[in-house]
Amino acid sequence: MNENEISLSELFCLKEKPKFYKGYQNGYRQPVVKIILKTIDKSDISLKTLHQALHYYFNDQFSKSISDDLITCLAKGVVALQKAALLPIFADIQISTLLDVENSYEIWIPAFTEDCFHPAMAFMLDFCHRHIITDIFQPNNALIQHINELIAGIKIDAPKNANTFRFIEAAHQAGIAWTHIGGNIYQYGYGCHSRWFDDSFTENTSVISTRIARYKNGTTALLQRAGFPVPKQIVVYNVEEAIENANQIGYPVVIKPYNQDSGAGVFARLTNAEQVKRAFQQASKFSDIMLLEQHVAGNDYRLIVLEGQLIWAIERIPGGVKGDGVHSINELIEQHNLVAHNKFDITEDTLEFLAEQGCQLNSILENGKFIPINRIANISTGGTPVAVFNKVHPDNKMLAEAIAKLLRLDLVGIDFITPDIEKSYFEVGGAVIEVNAQPQFGVVTAAHIYKQILMTLIPHQGRIPIIAICNNAEQNDCVDNLTQILEKHFKHIGLVKNKKAFLDNIQICKSSTQFSAGEALLLSNQIELLIYCFDSNEKFEDGLPFEQYDYLILKDRPSLHCLSTLIKHCHHKIIMNDEFLEQIKLFNQAGVPSVSIKTFINTDLSNEAPIDLLLKNWLKTGNKKSV
Repeated sequence: MNENEISLSELFCLKEKPKFYKGYQNGYRQPVVKIILKTIDKSDISLKTLHQALHYYFNDQFSKSISDDLITCLAKGVVALQKAALLPIFADIQISTLLDVENSYEIWIPAFTEDCFHPAMAFMLDFCHRHIITDIFQPNNALIQHINELIAGIKIDAPKNANTFRFIEAAHQAGIAWTHIGGNIYQYGYGCHSRWFDDSFTENTSVISTRIARYKNGTTALLQRAGFPVPKQIVVYNVEEAIENANQIGYPVVIKPYNQDSGAGVFARLTNAEQVKRAFQQASKFSDIMLLEQHVAGNDYRLIVLEGQLIWAIERIPGGVKGDGVHSINELIEQHNLVAHNKFDITEDTLEFLAEQGCQLNSILENGKFIPINRIANISTGGTPVAVFNKVHPDNKMLAEAIAKLLRLDLVGIDFITPDIEKSYFEVGGAVIEVNAQPQFGVVTAAHIYKQILMTLIPHQGRIPIIAICNNAEQNDCVDNLTQILEKHFKHIGLVKNKKAFLDNIQICKSSTQFSAGEALLLSNQIELLIYCFDSNEKFEDGLPFEQYDYLILKDRPSLHCLSTLIKHCHHKIIMNDEFLEQIKLFNQAGVPSVSIKTFINTDLSNEAPIDLLLKNWLKTGNKKSV
């Protein structure tokens, strides 16, 4: 077959519409899509041009020595597009050959949302076809633009900032279930052990405290009343007021917006009226009201407090360059900008700041001499974070913790300036210049902090015991008996049966599917244990509402399709009737321990001793019952 004559429909033939599972399926711990696809004989095509194109357009996902087959290239490309859009995709693709149809495959591709998947899949089908029918690879600027536009389109559904993505990533790595609630809000864990986060806001972050922290003048006034060290600060409404008060306070001074976080619009070390005027005009992009603040000499530190305890500290070193005795400052800046993510902008203020330090752009620094380029130590403007957690003096630690408690904030970033963090601020001086109720953390020195925060605020990895029961409509006595026994151990029990959700034996909703009823209960912050009932012919069209469950009790014989879903998500043990010998073999082959009901629990589930054993087994995993 001539490769140049292969049509798209000949190269790829979808045997059925791709199936998006918004729940959990095939062992995945995030939403996934199943595709049944037929292609032409691999021996009829060359993949050389496709491999070159994948490496060129997606070089962070495909190495130069790529040797993947066509189906793998297609699936990996869909994943690469989602990752480029900063969607939380953590699982690998899975591909299996269908033996009953030649050149046909079952493909599983992790996807964040269905709306993200379809445009990515459509693009990659065309992308692969385009580079299969071409003998020579040639870069295409129009295709680069198309890829960028596609990524921008699906990025709309991505987490709204780096903090949120890293919390999701940390949760996934820690085995904590996560799900999107809406906007930038995500739930971590299930039921009574679940918590909601929006960026670094938690569900327990006080709205009142956040408002106080957002309005810097009010924060400073409150801290001063409470006896904490703060710089002198004045509210100013125009340039004239700013200059007049700067003359009274004495230079250098700081200009900052009245109600902004994260260092936005902050201009520090201003030494004359012209600089104050220029800073005021630029900061006006963020607020109509400004704060004029006395400049505090010293090093810039960010102290992170969680639940009243200092958990991390960094020093923020202003962005700058280090001389080598050969290159000018301008050349050193150019070298920095070639490789750095946060680049230096040469502005009028940059030139003035260099002049204040006795330098110009063409100055050549002696070897090893460091000179800051920016007046502030903000990481976004090229500053460098350095971990100093183990160096914080006890008095400085106590100061940060006391401020967090005063403001009633569960998670807070405190910006503190002092000459030396290893010495008490009582001895060397210092001042709190800002309190952030929604702190950003970064990954240079604080990559671990996301998991630490989750593990501190989310009990037992967010898990509650989940028992799945396969039974028919006539076997409700089994469920009733089990519920009665468990009620002695758990205060709030969720039950799903017949597409209905029950909390403490009271129906709270009737859903269109079992999945929706289960999801409704897992979103509740009340339930301490979930019983999920389904019949033997359950199709799991949406997948499971949980990514793992603890025990499966088989009172009825499930279909093979039903088993194939259940077997990959069981965390502990399968309990089944003796006559289900075929199922026992399947579970054992899959590495999931199974046991006869007779040896674990009697047929009517009325004996409490085995239930106690069930609970003890669950507790051994590090989970605990909530009573």
